Amino acid sequence: MGVLGGFEPGWRDVWELQQLGGAETFYRVVEEAGDRVLRADADASATAFLRRVELPRVATRISWRWKVAASLSGNTEERQRAGDDYAARLFVIFGEGELSADTRALCYVWAGAGAVGSSYRSPVVDSVMTMVLQSGDELAGAWVEQSRDFAADYRRAFGREPGRVGAIALLVDTDDTGRRATAWYDDIIVR
Repeated sequence: MGVLGGFEPGWRDVWELQQLGGAETFYRVVEEAGDRVLRADADASATAFLRRVELPRVATRISWRWKVAASLSGNTEERQRAGDDYAARLFVIFGEGELSADTRALCYVWAGAGAVGSSYRSPVVDSVMTMVLQSGDELAGAWVEQSRDFAADYRRAFGREPGRVGAIALLVDTDDTGRRATAWYDDIIVR
């Protein structure tokens, strides 16, 4: 438990890239207002930035802050394979800790058109539940703090108790729509 994403020196030693489609999403640490934050730039790309973890079962909450330059506004096909792109995503991955066809995960997103509070199965991997936390451009350019009880979200999504969390992954992906997106992440904390 603790800070997973403060992005201090040595951050590259604990985070890894996982190519998912299209070109590579570019991740780097930048300084903003005296703070080191992760910046992700996608251009028709989908590369996850993943951190494997071994969390005790008492860890049930995750918090973070994120911002986007702009949402993928106008993407009305987010629930379809052809539009399964988001300006920012954060995954809580259960089990082995990688994104695959067998992944069971919660995917928190900053949508372009989806209704805040809505949730639905991923059109790509049926065992991934997508949950819309932010949508549109009203808050684009501003840091937004998020906090979720991922154990409760898992029970609502899958109707059973969650297994062990194997990884946390960040993703800015635009491979299906062929668009560009930029997002920033910081202060990823599991309690």
